[in-house]
Parts: sequence; C-alpha cells; structure tokens
Amino acid sequence: ATYDALLRISHGDMRKAITTMQSGAALFGGDLSPAQVIEAAGELPDPMADRILNVVAKTDFRQVQTAAKDTALSGYSMAAVVDKLFDRVVGAADMSDLVKAGMLERLARASRAVAEGCDEH
Repeated sequence: ATYDALLRISHGDMRKAITTMQSGAALFGGDLSPAQVIEAAGELPDPMADRILNVVAKTDFRQVQTAAKDTALSGYSMAAVVDKLFDRVVGAADMSDLVKAGMLERLARASRAVAEGCDEH
C-alpha cells in the first residue's frame, strides 16, 4: 500500500519518489505508512478533499467559507488543494457530467490564479 501511494504521488518520477521517501524518513523515521507518504509529499489527504467537495455541493456560503479557511490554515498549498480536487472531481462517479464541467471550469480558474501568483489566503 505504501508503494502504491508513493507511485501515485510521484507519477513515476523516481527523483520525486526518492525525495518523498527522504522527507518521510526525516519526519517519521523507519517504515512509512501510506498516510505518512501522502503527508510527506504535501498532498491533501482524501478525507479533506471529500469534506471540501461535500461542503461545496451544499452551496451554503458560510460552510464553504469555513471549509476554505480551515483548509488554508492546515498548511497545504493551494496548488496541492486544486490538484487534489481536480482529481477527485474527474473520478467522481456520483456527479453528472454537467456538474463536473462546472466544477472543473472553476478549478481551472483557481489553478491559473495560483500559477500567476495569487495570494493563497
């Protein structure tokens, strides 16, 4: 399972895999769990991504605002958040294509803003 997490995170890039393993060993020592590999790579964990998507689906502004603030305060880069949400939306079997298209369009705008150096907070 740890190997699978490392392979998924590195996308087959051996340098990134080694760097992630080194970071994980420095942070946690010894054998790494899949969750530790994900944390060492700075990737947003699946439960957090699911929480964000569930809150956004409800469209209650206050809940969305709270989830956004909590995510920003958790220390993950907005690039990592957008990338993870993009992957989760693309793979969501319970969303219609129309809903996916709308969410992906908004994520693309967010990705562009992050790439252009927007303030992440």
